[in-house]
Amino acid sequence: MGAKINLSTLLVVSVLLFGVGYRVAPGRIFYVAAPSTQEKCGGANIYPDGYVNLNDFAIFAQYWLESNCAASHDCGGADLVYDNAVDTADLVRFTANWLCELGEILNVDLTMGNLWMYQNLPGATGSRLVANVLVNYDALSNSSYSYEWEFVLPSDVNVRPATVNGGEPSDAFWAFAAPRCDEPNGLPDLGEAFVVKVTVTGNDYGNTAVAQREFGVALLGDVNNDCVVDVVDCSIINAFWRYGSAGPYSLRDCDVNCDGIVDVADRSVANAVWRGMLGENKVTNPCPLR
Repeated sequence: MGAKINLSTLLVVSVLLFGVGYRVAPGRIFYVAAPSTQEKCGGANIYPDGYVNLNDFAIFAQYWLESNCAASHDCGGADLVYDNAVDTADLVRFTANWLCELGEILNVDLTMGNLWMYQNLPGATGSRLVANVLVNYDALSNSSYSYEWEFVLPSDVNVRPATVNGGEPSDAFWAFAAPRCDEPNGLPDLGEAFVVKVTVTGNDYGNTAVAQREFGVALLGDVNNDCVVDVVDCSIINAFWRYGSAGPYSLRDCDVNCDGIVDVADRSVANAVWRGMLGENKVTNPCPLR
């Protein structure tokens, strides 16, 4: 047999090996199935369509009896046992996985650095969150993806957070700002969480996955999350402003206007909410996820 054989000849050899068994020379180790890897289909899905079929076999035949596979990306993926050559050992594994299906598994993860934000001041978008989606595993190895972003609102809310950046079909992230404190029905009085949801679709093969995360929108100025803005909240802000700490309350809790510092402006905002001059000053239930 020469250094190369055509596809039909190799297919006949494969069928014989797969159908009637095979013999190996003493001293040579051949790997059947995939003892050295947990990858489904033994890595035989060389052409990434989720199935081990003639598409993969055509690539396998192209590299038959090649050596020095390390120099050519494992001979295009045909070196299934990673011994730097494409030979009978790889053929045995390929035939053992003939017609194996990877399916269309797509696994994604949606993350956010924080899970709650204050209502925004009128005309401001400083109180915001950023959602990022990551493709952890794609059985079909798409080269790119499309993203469909959406909100699922609490039952007593009809005002969506505002997009700051991203959120387009080509964006793997979405930065969004809380509704303003003077927008009716923008805050969940019942204490329900908002949900950000993304559907990821592979642009090459069309397999999809959905991920979502909950987040909360807090009553502006309710530093201690007790459902009302009052003198206690103003006192906590004042303590943090003067001493740089206020018991269990963090910069994030006390920075009511979301400008990165705690100062007289934050106390003034909380005071205006408390006095009824800036949005609602109480809710029935606390902000979730705080």
